[in-house]
Amino acid sequence: MSASSQAAARRDQEIAEYGTASAIALLNPLLDEARSDAFTKQGSATVTRETGARGPASIDVDKNGDGKTDTKLTFARTGFGNLDKVTIDSNADNKTDGSATATRSLGRVQSTAVDANGDGKNDMKITVNRPFFGYPSIDVDTNGDGKADHKLLPDVSFFGTLRGLHVDLKADGTNDGYIKFERNGWGNIDKMTFRKKP
Repeated sequence: MSASSQAAARRDQEIAEYGTASAIALLNPLLDEARSDAFTKQGSATVTRETGARGPASIDVDKNGDGKTDTKLTFARTGFGNLDKVTIDSNADNKTDGSATATRSLGRVQSTAVDANGDGKNDMKITVNRPFFGYPSIDVDTNGDGKADHKLLPDVSFFGTLRGLHVDLKADGTNDGYIKFERNGWGNIDKMTFRKKP
């Protein structure tokens, strides 16, 4: 695999996994305060990775910028390192409140069904849209009608590095918020910050 193909595959994985995590934490239909707080109060999230892992092991989300973890997401992976399931601790009390299960094709996440409150019903569906040309985007359906209620669109640098995600809270083409990715010296995402506009 060429270096450019590897970079494209990594960017695709980052968009799918961090987009899914952002949607679960910030666009959850059962956590209405998340949507209003996260982009007005400059929330953030800290990413934990295991050595050599292809993606995050967990993400601690501070939605309102008070320095405390409000939601914790823990990632389970297949033997090949692909995203399999996300465990949701929606109030950071170290108890599982819900989960999300990924559907994959050729190892890549296609969609994720989210049971936000652990009642066995899907509360949200997150779909990764991959155009023939261009970068993937994320559609979030929170009411089960098969239409996107929210969209996450990648912000990619000239050199192809994923800088963040534009947030369209009403799927109407308006840029309502921004999720900025910060990287460590190895080029891995280790922090996300949320703000109203890019």
